Parts: sequence; C-alpha cells; structure tokens
Amino acid sequence: MKQYDFVGNFREGFAAVQKGEYWGFINKEGEEVVPCQYEWTNDFENGIAPVKLCGKYAFINKDGSFATELKYDDACNCCGRARVLLKRKGKAGYLNGYIDPDSSEEHWLTIVTV
Repeated sequence: MKQYDFVGNFREGFAAVQKGEYWGFINKEGEEVVPCQYEWTNDFENGIAPVKLCGKYAFINKDGSFATELKYDDACNCCGRARVLLKRKGKAGYLNGYIDPDSSEEHWLTIVTV
C-alpha cells in the first residue's frame, strides 16, 4: 500500500497505518476506516484501540468513535482487556484500571506511586 509509510499486521480485521506523522486504520479491503489523524495508536483488542491525540490518550471503537474520553496520560492494551493509566492531579503516581469492553465502563484498581 504505497500511500502509507507503514502498515501493521491485521488484528480484529483492522491494521494500523502511518501516513507521515499520523496514524489511522484500514480494513482488509484496504479502505481507510479511521483517518490518519492520531499521534500514536496500537492494535484493536476486544473491539477498542488506544490512540493519542494532542498529547492525551483515549480508546476508540472500530468505527472511529471514542469509547472513552480523550483525557488520559497513557493507555495500552494488555492481559486480554484494555488497561488505562491515568496520572492523578497533584500526585506523582498512576491509577491503574481497565475499560470493560462490553460497556466501556472504567474500573480503577490501584495507585502506583512514582
């Protein structure tokens, strides 16, 4: 796919693509289904993928809509569920949690001090 600088592996029917400095997703037909507008992204897992925009992180659905608010300091997929790391205001630490893939509900688990 010559119009992209990088094409990732397909996962859940989508592949991350890079065009210049920005990332988006294509489907198996090669159609750009999520525009290349993000500073960073990772693969879809359980129907959502983490993205970075304007220095903040969120999770998006396969149609490109936001599954969470764009407000986190870090986000990643792990352990079969999405995990969100949120830097707490005024404290040097992170709140670890995950997003329920069925309801997009946030579940916060522990505070890890830095």
